[in-house]
Amino acid sequence: MRHFRSLFALTLLLPFLHALDPDREPNQYRVTLWGAAQGLPQLTVNDVLQAKSGYLWVATQNGLARFDGHTFENFYQYDDRLFNPVFKDGYMEVLLEDPDGTLWIGTRASGLVRLRDGVFEAYTLEHGLPSLHLWSLARDTRDRLWIGTSDGLCVMEGDRFRTYTTADGLGSDNIVSLLADDAGRVWIGTDQGLSILEGETLRHFEAHEEVWGQNISALFQSREGTILVSTRVSGLMRAIPLPSGDRAVDETPYRFEWVPSQPRSLQIEAICEDSGGNIWLGTGQVGLARYREGRVQRYTGPNSQFGTGIYSIAEDAEQTLWVGTRNGFFQYQDGKYYVVGELDGLPKNLVWSVMEDNQGAVWMGTEGGGISRWHEGKVKSWNREHGLVNEFVLTVLAHSNGDVWAGTRYGLGRLRDDRVRVFTKRDGMVGDYIRALMEDREGNLWVGTKTGVAVWDGQRFTNYTAADGLTDEVIRAFYQDREGTIWIATDHGLSSYADGKFRSYTTDNGLANNSVRAILEDDTGALWFGTYGGLNRLVDGQFSTVTRDHGLFQDILFKILDDGRGHFWMTTHDGFFRVSQADLHAVADGRLDRLTSTVFGSRGDKGLVECNGGSSPCGWRTADGRLLMPSMTGLIVLDPSQGTRNPWKPPTYVTKVLVDGVEVPPDARRRLPPETEKIAFHFTGISFEEPAKVRFRVQLEGFDKDWEDIGNLRFHYYTALPPGNYRFRVQAANNDGVWNEVGDSVSFYLEPYFYETKVFYAFALVMFVLLIFGGHQLRLGKVESRKNQLEELVRARTQALEKTNRELQAAQGHLVRAAHLAGMAEISADVIHNLGNGLNGVNVSAGLIRDFAHKLPTEQMTRLGELLVENQDHLGEFLSEDPRGVNVVPFVERTAQSLERLRIDLAAEGQRLTENVKELNEVIRAQQALTEQNDRYEVVEVRELVNEAVLLQADSIRENRVNLVTEISDSPLVRVQKTKLLRALGNLVKNAWESTVQVGEREKQVRIHTFRKDGDWVRLEITDNGAGIAPEDITRVFHQGYTTKKHGHGFSLHYCGNVISEMKGKISVHSDGPGTGATFQIDLPIAVP
Repeated sequence: MRHFRSLFALTLLLPFLHALDPDREPNQYRVTLWGAAQGLPQLTVNDVLQAKSGYLWVATQNGLARFDGHTFENFYQYDDRLFNPVFKDGYMEVLLEDPDGTLWIGTRASGLVRLRDGVFEAYTLEHGLPSLHLWSLARDTRDRLWIGTSDGLCVMEGDRFRTYTTADGLGSDNIVSLLADDAGRVWIGTDQGLSILEGETLRHFEAHEEVWGQNISALFQSREGTILVSTRVSGLMRAIPLPSGDRAVDETPYRFEWVPSQPRSLQIEAICEDSGGNIWLGTGQVGLARYREGRVQRYTGPNSQFGTGIYSIAEDAEQTLWVGTRNGFFQYQDGKYYVVGELDGLPKNLVWSVMEDNQGAVWMGTEGGGISRWHEGKVKSWNREHGLVNEFVLTVLAHSNGDVWAGTRYGLGRLRDDRVRVFTKRDGMVGDYIRALMEDREGNLWVGTKTGVAVWDGQRFTNYTAADGLTDEVIRAFYQDREGTIWIATDHGLSSYADGKFRSYTTDNGLANNSVRAILEDDTGALWFGTYGGLNRLVDGQFSTVTRDHGLFQDILFKILDDGRGHFWMTTHDGFFRVSQADLHAVADGRLDRLTSTVFGSRGDKGLVECNGGSSPCGWRTADGRLLMPSMTGLIVLDPSQGTRNPWKPPTYVTKVLVDGVEVPPDARRRLPPETEKIAFHFTGISFEEPAKVRFRVQLEGFDKDWEDIGNLRFHYYTALPPGNYRFRVQAANNDGVWNEVGDSVSFYLEPYFYETKVFYAFALVMFVLLIFGGHQLRLGKVESRKNQLEELVRARTQALEKTNRELQAAQGHLVRAAHLAGMAEISADVIHNLGNGLNGVNVSAGLIRDFAHKLPTEQMTRLGELLVENQDHLGEFLSEDPRGVNVVPFVERTAQSLERLRIDLAAEGQRLTENVKELNEVIRAQQALTEQNDRYEVVEVRELVNEAVLLQADSIRENRVNLVTEISDSPLVRVQKTKLLRALGNLVKNAWESTVQVGEREKQVRIHTFRKDGDWVRLEITDNGAGIAPEDITRVFHQGYTTKKHGHGFSLHYCGNVISEMKGKISVHSDGPGTGATFQIDLPIAVP
């Protein structure tokens, strides 16, 4: 049997975190199933624990997995071919973590396995274990590890094992369960009864018929010290300690009593105590049960979430309950709210209207179920059998006189004395289709229909229509303000009624939209109106507007509720959200640009909530402060006084570093070679309350000036970094925006090339100094030489002429070499120029080389040659006496120096040109290698494809101020040619945002939505509000050459169609015409797990 524990929770967080609410029914918890589709190695979960690192370790019957809320990492089978050699098979039985973080794994066939510092080590028969099949683990107060095997009880001290068997007094050698209690005793559950080891004394409970011969499936000690013992066939017992004077010396020091309210045949497999002191029981027959206040509460029938076969239960540090069963891994949460529906007794889940009466009972109007009353956990309903004209109840109102009114599409019903009387047009009402009800302060009933307003004073109806001044006759909601004015929301504006007169308000008066759905007055006297175009505030006769542009989650608003705690809650078709009233006023006053919306139940959540609106009242705040909101799936109940902010700071880890696509071991991350082009970091942040909402920010110290918020992406990369020291940092925030500001980091040093090192720079500096010094010395020597030449010329003309002839020959050599270098430079310039067309780096090099060539003193050299030819017969005299000839030698020296400098510059530019061409070749080779890999199929998650496709266009989307919305409703695995598909998706995203840019100044929006379709397919929809497509062009969209862009080539959509068809997928497009945007739909077959 597996090990049981109360998982650790951070002490500082305990006052702010709440365990599962014991007053809720199980179906009112939020339940998430993690199975094979999400990466669980195998559906049967034998044990689970949360490590001090924050990870969940999950022991299944075919693998050991580590879970961060996003990804299961299997440590038994790494891929289709590679297995962990420590394990003989994948059957994992039990887990235990030591205070130092060492993980112990008890297996069925591999013995005892230890994981410490990333290294697995197995203990087997050779080390002293009596069996390789382990059932249970426990560590006692003396730091000894106790191991329950199928062939005896084993204790491990250091690396030595000692074994206890039936020969030592055990009832059986098959040790099913273990418990090391706070007093240092070891409780031993076998398949033939219970034993206890106290000190060195081993006693078997032979005299207790409750446990004698029983299979002891679980042992547990609560935080209060209560010992619980469960048997596989006889239920749960408490072990009651006996006073020392009430027992014989050799008698066991306990008696046992059955826990009340349980069948004696209850088969309990798992026990866990949550942070609230509730003890959860996992059973083999009736699913989940709870031990509270000395009694067992069972959840069976329609309220059972898991069915039977629960093998493990654990609570994490965020007070989520994890339940391992034979059919999957379940996450069990309070959630911010719960839903009352059919499982709680409602006749139908779809609720349209709700309000509370004076006795605290909640009344609801349902679609197809009539009127329902919910009070103290019980539901009673009224329908046609009670006289209701129609069971589609759009609005319900509990009158202060005790009557309950219900509006339907075919008349108004009044419930009194358990019977319903119906009122229709025949009774004087203006219409029968009723959407809104309200009781004013005089007790009059206001009835909103599709054809006007009817007011019931208890005797008769008074009707009002457009002829009386109503803005519109389709009535959606009523509200009476503190001055007594009646406000009426309609489909075409807002009306107010005071002193017998109507007044109208529309967009011409400042309303954001004429479709008004909600009205509320706050404590300051400001009136707020929820419309289909945002939120309006009316103060001193002036309307102000707050919309999504200011941070409002949605512009289509159904109901506004004041929680009395400084916030408004608003319902929409996509969940509901909370905003600060102070921030709303600040935005309306122009003192704040943007506010924050806290969203619940949106499409980004796993539990989608679609609230209902269009009738009234469609939301209510109860006398005790709870908020009630009708939805498609039942009545949403939320208590804003409960701490809704999650204080958990997600542990953050860099999980992988890839250098040019190759994973680098941790000890090799310190120094990276200079040829490194791309460094990618993968990381995780562990929060299980809402893992999809974990966000990250990153910073590369030494490169980034500030933090970059990258949303929920779990990787980030850098390219073309200059050499130097870097530190990559990552931080994570939970679903409520609480950041772990410590995060994790990786430091590394990117080595430079030799020519980028300080040694090279120092060497170059020394050489430059030596060159200057040598040139100066050379110049001094030449000056001295010329002086000697002049002196010798006076004394001996012949000797001077011979010396001059030698210098002339040297000059001619310099000229020949200079001409040769000039020719080479011209050739190099031509070649580089021809190679460099289209390459900016090469163009620059070629331009510089051409400039060098133009600097050659060709005209002067030509003139010099002509002078030498003219004076060749008296060359010595010409060089020594002629004013022109005297300058020849200095000119030749200067020319030689210039040519040398040009040679150095030409060589440098030639080297740079070579490097540019080499880089071009490397790019071409890399592109060819990438092309060869395009046909390789991979199994990838849809979320990964969408994220990478969006990343390709992220810069352009931001630059063009396009609002990108990504909604991943489902993210199964697909088998695709990833590179080709990413290129196709990137083309579609690019096509979408470019289309929005063509439509002028209106808001540009691109929406990507994924969801499961027809079971075996997943659909990706890419929708824009751009230029749209003419009906006659719909059939040509994927033909080669079709484009709506002025300079488009018409290849990208044709390519997309071919790629998706090649992968057995489908692609289609829909558009209502020019200017209406377009939706591209991609259907891909889901990969079989």
